Amino acid sequence: ENWEIALVDLEYVAICNDAVLHALQHLKEQGYENINKTGNTIEFELWSGIRDISCGIAFVAEGNSADIPFLTEIKHLEQQEWYYYITNYEQWRTNRPHPPQP
Repeated sequence: ENWEIALVDLEYVAICNDAVLHALQHLKEQGYENINKTGNTIEFELWSGIRDISCGIAFVAEGNSADIPFLTEIKHLEQQEWYYYITNYEQWRTNRPHPPQP
């Protein structure tokens, strides 16, 4: 995987800072599969499986709610603004409120 390009709020951004690239390489060596930023949330994905299920840790800017697609579980960690999360598209899809039918 090429970690020299980041997807930030659905736009690709080049990473040119050597310290950041070194930190990303360390995270990759520790088993993190993806790092995503959406809105106020940075996700560090630890595992993903078939059927759009994943888990990891997330940093959420203070005073905001997590902005993680298909979020089904979230648990606050001891460190302020850090959370453990699980995403599951099928569970999210079947449990979300549906608009009224005409």
